[in-house]
Amino acid sequence: MKTLNHWSRKIHRWLSIPLALTIITMTLGRETSLALVVQRIQPPLMLIIALTGIYLYLLPYIARQRRARQGATGTKQVVTRHLRDGTLKSTEVK
Repeated sequence: MKTLNHWSRKIHRWLSIPLALTIITMTLGRETSLALVVQRIQPPLMLIIALTGIYLYLLPYIARQRRARQGATGTKQVVTRHLRDGTLKSTEVK
């Protein structure tokens, strides 16, 4: 699950740049051949950005439900968080 979170964030972050550039290109050069090529690239980029965005939006709610389910069974979980200085902090959650 952690690798899915990691890769979805990376994909979402790195594909947002080309998507922004394609939208700018389509806006500025409507009748050029470059705009026609960009029109073919834009729909898949928008779909991937939308899917990863929905996943990243729902991720805290999914984690909260998972923690509540684990808390009901009495198991403990170690949560690792990234701090601003780049270090990791692990805490134990009931």
